[in-house]
Amino acid sequence: MPSTVRSRPICSKSAARSSPPPRMVRRPSTASSPPRRAALTAILMDIMMPVLDGLGAARAIRAIDRADAGTIPILAVSANAFADDIAASRAAGMNDHLSKPLDFDRVAAVIAQYVRQEA
Repeated sequence: MPSTVRSRPICSKSAARSSPPPRMVRRPSTASSPPRRAALTAILMDIMMPVLDGLGAARAIRAIDRADAGTIPILAVSANAFADDIAASRAAGMNDHLSKPLDFDRVAAVIAQYVRQEA
């Protein structure tokens, strides 16, 4: 989710009101291999991460051997919101692109939109 250590507590506290509670990961390598048994509602993926950026992590998630790898909503989170940035997110397999600073009501609405589509 957030790219900086300082951002994680803010996002965690805001997202903790949601159900189910979010699963935060600290390394892109962890993000690109979600737990095999856990059912995920959506993935919020920060684009700017060390080692493996969010675009690469999204591509890796789409390629894993898991029933929902091709359908789980992956939402890009980035301060870069130009048309080229949004196109790059979509080309990497992300469903939507959320701009920073995040508006948590908008985040919840976008997640709800994709969850309804999957139902």
